[in-house]
Amino acid sequence: MLHVDIDPDEIVGNLSVAMKQTVEIAKALSEEKKIIIMDEPTSALTSNQVDHLFQVIHKLKSQGISVIFISHNLRQIFEICDRITVIKDGRNVLTSETREIDMDTVVESITGSELEKRKVVIPASATVARGREPLLKVENLYFGTKVRGVSFELYSGEVLGIAGLIGSGRTELLETVFGINTPVRGRISIKGREVKNLVPEKALYYGVILIPDERQVKGLILTHTIMNNMALHVFQRIRRGLFISNKESRCISEELSKELKIVSQGVLMPVNSLSGGNQQKVVFSRTFARGSKILLLDDPTLGIDVETKQEIGEMIKEYVSRGENAAVLVSSELEVIAKICSRVIVLKEGKIVHELVNDDKNVITESKLVMLV
Repeated sequence: MLHVDIDPDEIVGNLSVAMKQTVEIAKALSEEKKIIIMDEPTSALTSNQVDHLFQVIHKLKSQGISVIFISHNLRQIFEICDRITVIKDGRNVLTSETREIDMDTVVESITGSELEKRKVVIPASATVARGREPLLKVENLYFGTKVRGVSFELYSGEVLGIAGLIGSGRTELLETVFGINTPVRGRISIKGREVKNLVPEKALYYGVILIPDERQVKGLILTHTIMNNMALHVFQRIRRGLFISNKESRCISEELSKELKIVSQGVLMPVNSLSGGNQQKVVFSRTFARGSKILLLDDPTLGIDVETKQEIGEMIKEYVSRGENAAVLVSSELEVIAKICSRVIVLKEGKIVHELVNDDKNVITESKLVMLV
């Protein structure tokens, strides 16, 4: 019914994020209840899988089954929902029939401010940086069947976007550049110097840091405090002999919490007490604490609210404006890539098939990217 090919005998822990999400949806549908609550059901699905899910929802509605569809993806809400309710800070701030409201009004009710004032400004075109030595250079990189002959350059002051469907090799590419995966062949150079036998520890030493796609699995220790999670990459700064300075650690984490506007009851609260958006900010905080130069972002806005999504866009923009910093952004949300990136490469089956540049003659738009991915 969901149009997916999953071996029923496979261990769920071995599945991709998208397949885990699909199993969860199938489990809910199998209960044959009259009301189904779907909390971010499409956050890790491909566009085809989303289409199939929406067909299932329409079928359920025709059978008299009601669906509460919770999502940060406003386009999907407008596509599938009959009525919209916006909740902000635990309060109902808007309820309306979908046909009687537009997206700007919904965004304004979520953010509490006018949309125009919060739009992310696109960084300057990458063409300005051409001719200088790239901050990061990847040449003919191969990793299994997921990354096949990928080459690109990243210049200081730019955000390079990587667009592609789930399974296109985008996550594997970032993880290979960070040293999690060992490439079969290819070269990775940072500031003109080739880095051999790259592992995460070495990548961090050279100023490369990764914001992973599954923050709760790869990016955080959920039962530990906000303070301890923020301190993960700065132990050398807060170490005093054999011990860790709690005073210094708390000072750094409180400063970062204030800078990143993390909503919590204090840095001694466990990370799993935070919302998804605030958890993502905790992961981001390590970048600022460590002073990294190259930021690799794997779907950083996935499953977070509109307001935090805009804040993260501003963080990325502000980060690349500092000194010789640059970022590589992978996102399932093509609108985010179009708004933030000065240059975009499109991946299909592990290969680069297109490159787009934001300049006076060409503007990267979501519609262009939809046609190419």
